[in-house]
Amino acid sequence: MKDYILYAKGVDSISVADAIIFPDSGKVVLNPNAIISTLENSTIIADNIGRYHKFTSATIDIFLRILIRDLDFIHLLMAKIICSKCF
Repeated sequence: MKDYILYAKGVDSISVADAIIFPDSGKVVLNPNAIISTLENSTIIADNIGRYHKFTSATIDIFLRILIRDLDFIHLLMAKIICSKCF
């Protein structure tokens, strides 16, 4: 993953810890070193079981550390969400 950029479209949601992130465009770019491009105008549901907290119109940066075992299976080792604009 150090040399490639992955472009995904039709992404309904991204699960990170106990939160669910809904990209507004459905497009996500995974850059080298597991850096996801900033998500604009997205929605976050925190506490994905009770869905107690909802943030809309959010600008989100997700920082990941991943381990890839094969092309079909990705282990998420650590993630941090930074929401710079949340309403």
